[in-house]
Parts: sequence; structure tokens; C-alpha cells
Amino acid sequence: MIAAYALTEPSAGSDALAAKTTARLTPDGKHYRLDGSKTYITNGGIADLYTVFAKIDGERFTAFLVERQAPGLSIGNEEHKLGIRGSSTTPLFFEGCLVPVTNLLGQAGQGHKIAFNILNIGRWKLGVGALGGAKLCLELGTRYAREREQFGKPIAEFDLIRKKIGDIATQVYVAESMAYRTAGVIDARFAAIDPKAPDAQRRTIEAVEEHSIEASIIKVFGSEMLFNTADETLQIFGGAGYIADYPIERISRDTRINRIFEGTNENNRLLVPGTLLKRALKGTIGLMATVPTIHAALADPSKIDRTIPEGPLGAQQKKADLAKRAVLYAIAKGAERYLQRISEKQELLGVLADGMILVYAMDSAVTRALQIVAERGAAAAQIPIAMTQLFVAQAHERVFDLVREMLMWMSEGAAWNKEIAEVNLYYELSRVNTFSLRRHIARHILERGGYALF
Repeated sequence: MIAAYALTEPSAGSDALAAKTTARLTPDGKHYRLDGSKTYITNGGIADLYTVFAKIDGERFTAFLVERQAPGLSIGNEEHKLGIRGSSTTPLFFEGCLVPVTNLLGQAGQGHKIAFNILNIGRWKLGVGALGGAKLCLELGTRYAREREQFGKPIAEFDLIRKKIGDIATQVYVAESMAYRTAGVIDARFAAIDPKAPDAQRRTIEAVEEHSIEASIIKVFGSEMLFNTADETLQIFGGAGYIADYPIERISRDTRINRIFEGTNENNRLLVPGTLLKRALKGTIGLMATVPTIHAALADPSKIDRTIPEGPLGAQQKKADLAKRAVLYAIAKGAERYLQRISEKQELLGVLADGMILVYAMDSAVTRALQIVAERGAAAAQIPIAMTQLFVAQAHERVFDLVREMLMWMSEGAAWNKEIAEVNLYYELSRVNTFSLRRHIARHILERGGYALF
């Protein structure tokens, strides 16, 4: 059976709980009567079974399984889309649609747990799918750059083309590292659940919900990485990339939807720090307990550990750690100033989200590269090392730019001067030749004909 997931409504997109589709029990108690509509439903025109979210008596948000032949269900016309034209996207209309009471999914009034955790898994999967798309783009761009000649030589020999290839490959490596890391922690939680236990479903939902922040991070990073990768790959193709005969034209259109699918990137950016702060205020994570440690270190900068760990990525480990502390400092400052009202400060939350995304990316890249070094040795891990060095150099600068921007927006007068000086204590300026790193990575990718670490 082909399935479809029907959550979005004309007036309820990111605000899914504002759904107006209703479900009312029939007098004989055998069916629910659904009335309302859904929009932008993937597989809408071809599905055999729809997971539909409606409010029982207009109040309790609940999931239902609706079969295609259910009386009162009608399917609208196919949407004509910018991209992903190979997929079916239609509206659905429910006019007294009769659904057996046995088709209620989960528990009445608990549909939000199903809806949001499916979105969490979908966000992780979307990030991984974006990773695969970016690898394809890199392969296409690499092949074309080696074949296309200008000024008497392949364009792959020009530094600005190699810069694109080196940056794309590095972003792919980082996204891959984040995806593997998150898959590992979710798998570990699932492995600890006995599927036959009476609370297995609840624990599974809780396991997914526990990693909703990472899922949103990977979705945002992956979708934006793929969009930029497709754009840069099209640029490598030049005019040919704009012609439908070449696959990068379709890929460039198709990638745009990923920043909207599974919750817009704007919505996910609000979720990343928002969820973290909610858990901190509830005491489920010890975030606020780290704040006194940060303040103590800033009161006496000599307490800030600047020891560089040994190994080929010692400097990157330290930069990632200091960037993490800078983001924690920014989160603490935002929470201290706005308390519960911080949820209203979307620009601030967006800055914090970008900082958290970059910190997670840096940490994942460094950890994975160190694992590769431990398994294969530093000599064999030269490309993962170079990619990590390049990304951390860029991400570290970006994190501190973001935090300073936030402090400039949030603080005034003497407080601003003090806070900028404090966060700068975590800033680590060191010499990194990003030009050489990119060229080294690009040469390797061009030799291999696509993404490869070894």
C-alpha cells in the first residue's frame, strides 16, 4: 500500500495544532465523521491509506487512518510545482467522511505526539537524503570540470573551480559526520527497548523526542548545504547548467523544497534553542548549572584552559570547545535578560540556533576524524583531517561573529562593552591556511571522481 501523511491545512502549516479539521462520533458510536481539508499532501493523488490529523469535537488533536475509498473523502487536482515534479501533491477534502472508530491511531488527544515525532524522524531522514543529493552534485560537478576545457585546459585546473569542489566536499563530510553521530545515539536508545514490553511504544516516542534538537539541526544544515551545493555545481556547469538537458538544472529546482519540507528551516531554527531552553528551565538538562562555571572563568581569565590537546587535530578540538563555551555564554545571557519572553525574540533564537548548529557540526567533524585517525592512522586520514581543519577554521569565526552580533543587538552601553570583552576571551585566533587545505581536498576529489575520504 502507498501511504500519505496529511497534517498541513490551508490555515495550519508550521502551527499544526491550529488545524480546523474536525472529527465527531456518529450517534451509533461506530464511526468518526471527519470534516475539513488538507493541503500539499505528498502522495495525495496515489495513496491507498492516509494518516489524517483532526480534532475530536474540535478540541482533542488526534490521528486517524483513512482509507482511499472512505465515503466523504475526495482528492483534489495535482499541484503544478517548481520542483519534485515526479511526486504527487494534492489537497484532500473531507465532507462527512466516515472513518471506523477502530481506525483511530494511538490515543484520542495524543495526535501531537505522533505528528511531531514523525516530523523529528523525517527531519533526520531529510538531512541524510540531502547528503546523498550533495554527493551526486559533487560527482556531476567533478566529472564536468575534468571534461570541460577553457583557455586550453580543463576548468578543474582553475583555482576558483577547485575552491568550489573543496568547499562542497568538506560540507558533505561534516553533514555525513553529523548524520552518523545522530543515527548512532538514536539506534542505541532503540536497542535498549524491548519491542514486546507494554511501554515499548511510549519509550520509542520518548527516544525520538529526546533527539529532536539534533534532528532539527541536521535538517537545517543538510537542506541548506544541498541547496548551496546544487547552486555551486550549476555554476561549475556554467550556461550548460541552466539547460534542462543537464541533470543539475532539475536538481537545482528539486533542492529548494527541502528548506520547507518537514517544518520550515525558520521553524526548526526556533525549535533548536527553544527546546534546549525549555528543558533547561524544567531542570531535565543541566545547562544552567554550567553558567556559574562560565562566569567564574570569565571573572578570572587565567582559569580558562587554553591547553591544546596532542594530536593532529588538537587545535581544532580546542577551537570547538571554546566556540561551545561562547554559545553557552550567549544562551545564558539571553535567558538571563528575557527569561520566559525569550520565545518572542525570534532573531535572537535564530542566532543561537546557528551557533548551536555550527558547534554540533564542529564537534561531530572533529570526533569522527579522531576516530578515523585512531582506526587508520594519521597518514591515511589526511583528507578527513584537512576537511575538519578547514571547516573548524570557518565555523569558529562564524560562531563568534554570530555571538557578537547578538550581544550588539541585545546589550547597551557599558554592558555591551563588558560582554563583548568577555566573549572575546573565548576567541582563539590561530593561523590556518584555508587556501592550501581547499586545494589539497579538491585535488583528492578530482582524482577520485567524486566524494571520497581515502
